[in-house]
Amino acid sequence: MRISNIAQSLYLAATENPNKLPEIARNFCCYLKKMGLKRKLPLILEKLDKVASEKGNFVGLKITSAKPLKEKDQEKIKKNFYPKKVIIKENIDQNLISGLVVQINETTFNSSVKGNLNRLKEALWQT
Repeated sequence: MRISNIAQSLYLAATENPNKLPEIARNFCCYLKKMGLKRKLPLILEKLDKVASEKGNFVGLKITSAKPLKEKDQEKIKKNFYPKKVIIKENIDQNLISGLVVQINETTFNSSVKGNLNRLKEALWQT
C-alpha cells in the first residue's frame, strides 16, 4: 500500500470514528509493525498533515524563525487564514538572522534575511 493511501485511510478512520482514536492509533501502530513500515512513520505523518489540510477546515504551517514567535505574531499569522483553523509547527534556526520561512504543504515562502541575501547573490551572479 502506498504511503499516501495509508495516510488517507488513517484520516478517514479518524474522522469517521473520532471517539475511537486510541483504538485507531493502536491498530495503526500494529499495522506499521506488521508490515515493516515503522521507519516510514515520519513520511506517513507528513502525508497525513497534507491530506487533513486539504480535506479539513484547517491549515498546517511550518514556520522557521531565528527566535521564537511571540503569541501576538502567531495570532496575526492565524488571522490571514480565517475561517480555517491554523496549526503552527515552529522551528528555530538562528542562522536565518531575522525573518521567517513559512511552509504550507509544498509551497515555501522565505522572507528571512538569509534567504534575501541568497537571492541577491544569485541575481548578482547572473548579471
